[in-house]
Amino acid sequence: MLSSTDAEKALRVAYQTEMGIYDHYQPDANPLAMVSMHPKENWVEGGPLRAIQRKYVLYRVWDIWHLSIKEFLQTPYPDAMFYLQYCESHNLHQDGLITRTTHDLTAAALKK
Repeated sequence: MLSSTDAEKALRVAYQTEMGIYDHYQPDANPLAMVSMHPKENWVEGGPLRAIQRKYVLYRVWDIWHLSIKEFLQTPYPDAMFYLQYCESHNLHQDGLITRTTHDLTAAALKK
């Protein structure tokens, strides 16, 4: 029978390995990994707020909706997700146009 401490340790190892936080079964596993903070546990850099801030910049929300980051973060969640999805779709469409235009210009230049 496991003690409560051993059971907690076994569950933590299983959880961290299963959730991809840290693989305790790898050959060169760090013995202090049980008490270390792993990148996936860093809620400041890896949390939902940072993810949304990164998407705000990546999808150029300001360029399309003219919402400052502060205004964007204050919008209701469903609206903010709509803005991000729209911007992602818009940017993919624009990237496709740029790619086609570049291809057409290259083809025309090669014909000369």
